[in-house]
Amino acid sequence: MLELGTTQNVLGYSVTYTGKSIVERKKTGFSISVQKDGSSAVLIPTMEETENQGTMRSPDLQSFFTHDFYISPSGIEEQKIDEHGHITILKEETVTIGSARVTFSAFDMAGHNPNSMEGGTKIGVKLDIVSGYEKETVIPYVVNNGKDQKYFGVQSKLLGGEIELLAMSIGGMGDGKSAIQIQLKKEGEAMPPMQQKEVLVVEASVKPFINLVWVGTVLVLLGFFIAILRRKLADSI
Repeated sequence: MLELGTTQNVLGYSVTYTGKSIVERKKTGFSISVQKDGSSAVLIPTMEETENQGTMRSPDLQSFFTHDFYISPSGIEEQKIDEHGHITILKEETVTIGSARVTFSAFDMAGHNPNSMEGGTKIGVKLDIVSGYEKETVIPYVVNNGKDQKYFGVQSKLLGGEIELLAMSIGGMGDGKSAIQIQLKKEGEAMPPMQQKEVLVVEASVKPFINLVWVGTVLVLLGFFIAILRRKLADSI
């Protein structure tokens, strides 16, 4: 996940997403600067909407003698934070908060204990958070005692503050979708709304010895042609 204008470490490479543009008809190119060990390149992987409403993704690569660095776009995500710093997330939806991705994956009823001091019905919200190669799962929750509701937040290491649960809506039949509203707090104070930036989701990989495979293929073909040539010369004598 690459935030626009922010350099990140991806598989040992310094990678910066610098913007997107239309490169051919409906094909969108994503400009990505890649640096490592004094070598630099600008890769432009592309995405294109097809006639059957699908998406065609074309990776780009930087070649080295012993390996290639591939990067392919998966999509663009916009940060969903309003002017008050509130974030609304639908069930099974993933949103971008800063450099992290937060998924409202499920409700959690495992912690419900009618004999607890909190009492009432306790409903937790399972949030899966991913930042770089780090992951965590946190569960803010609400307790309903039949008269009112009380919301409880939870600390998030990856987001650097407390996730405060503000509201919850449980969807019913049909198209009704469950949703929650949260905000981030730090040291008890609501964190100011973050500047919203475009985020490019990518898949990156390193494939070793690709050039050596091509060199080996060329040598095999060359040896094959030499053998044929020698056979023809021998037959002509």
